Amino acid sequence: METYDILALSLGGFVLIVFFIIAIRHESLKLGLNHFLFGLKDLKSNSFSATLIASGTSLATVVFFFLTTGKMYGLWLIIAPISYSFGLLLLKRIFEKISNEIPYDQLGTISQFLEYRTGSKLLGLLADLCSVLGFIAILLIEVIIGVQIFNYFVEVENIQLFAFISIMVIISVYVLHGGYRAVIESDQWQYRLMVAGIYILFFYVLYIILIKPENIIYSFGNRLLGETKFPALGVFLLNVLFVNIFTPTSQLSTWQRFAASSSKEDALKGLNSGLLKILLLWLALTFSGIVFSSISNNISSTKDIFTIITNIDIAGKYIVFPLLFSGMLAALLSTADTGLITIIYSISHSNFTPINTQNKNQKFIISSVIIIGAIVTLIYILIRKSVGVDLLSIIFTLFGQLCILGPPIFLSILTSRKINTFGVYLICTGILISIFTLWFTSFYGMATSNFILSQSATPISISISLIFSIVTWLFCIKKEV
Repeated sequence: METYDILALSLGGFVLIVFFIIAIRHESLKLGLNHFLFGLKDLKSNSFSATLIASGTSLATVVFFFLTTGKMYGLWLIIAPISYSFGLLLLKRIFEKISNEIPYDQLGTISQFLEYRTGSKLLGLLADLCSVLGFIAILLIEVIIGVQIFNYFVEVENIQLFAFISIMVIISVYVLHGGYRAVIESDQWQYRLMVAGIYILFFYVLYIILIKPENIIYSFGNRLLGETKFPALGVFLLNVLFVNIFTPTSQLSTWQRFAASSSKEDALKGLNSGLLKILLLWLALTFSGIVFSSISNNISSTKDIFTIITNIDIAGKYIVFPLLFSGMLAALLSTADTGLITIIYSISHSNFTPINTQNKNQKFIISSVIIIGAIVTLIYILIRKSVGVDLLSIIFTLFGQLCILGPPIFLSILTSRKINTFGVYLICTGILISIFTLWFTSFYGMATSNFILSQSATPISISISLIFSIVTWLFCIKKEV
């Protein structure tokens, strides 16, 4: 192990110690379920913005995605930050409309909103199912990339499961101790680390262009539009558009963030601030990913990214690499802790009957974390043994699971009138068909190495949900008396 590896690990260890100190200081587990899930409901605009950016710029689905796909998609990647910003703008308008109809302090889960608008508990249950499955998948993919980071330092195939379990234990203990207040406070530090790591990488990439202008610019020019051609490129663009437009609204963690805010004004101000910063961060990552593809033809893991940086010069070894490693670790924690606590939020507000005694609330939270950890680990083992891991397909699939809820949410907001009983069953049928189509198509495609098919699963399933929602909107709205 080199000196710069030890420096990176030391900085990462220091980050973990700081976050655990924050978690232990809050000890939300002792204060009951409500405090564990929402804190004091005093989230201000700056904290809202920081946690939105920290959880929105995840290690697996953003940082890793941009830095490893520049070769394949080139400037087409710019569609991702633009479409996600548009999705956040839609979220802002939707939240304004919802908060005008429902008292701000009564905003709950997506399932509660859909039940309120349709009167259907079945639809609420399906919404919870989509949220839980989606966030289990998000948690899974973040830890998988975390294992890749671990694998850079210790190249032993047989201990990957141990690494996976270790990361899950760290995340679980951290969330159990700190709850939502610790997540919010640490997200502000994670946000700073991520921004530092990403922008230092961005300026380092500019520096690389200056010291090797001819080779980089030539390769960069040849790969401006990437190597992927239609129809694979068309499938990719559809995935990006569908996922980024629907994700901000259909992520339960967004609703939890609104519910934990001190006021509607603070939430909207934080959303406006976070939107611009996310756009700039994602654009910096897009540019860095394209330039990285000009330096190396084979970037498929975090190990490849770290190897490139540490092989360029001393600044890459001792400045960029340790800070980028810490930023990636922060991105992993900020998304994984949000995913875990959001799953508990969804379960507790649908299938768990609130019990006032503090001890029983603690038992519920602890047992939920243990069960979630066991399920995520079991899925990881099954994926590795049966179909392997195609990260891009899994990334699109997990967000597709969440985005299936997008069309029904939009439908419920578009109309101020109730949906009739047949319309409710129609929407439920659409969601069930979409879920089955998503997972069957995705995993069948991966099992048969047909990655165009597996990546088509998300646009197909969301389109099914959208068609059923449009039909409901056209024919199944109750007439005003």
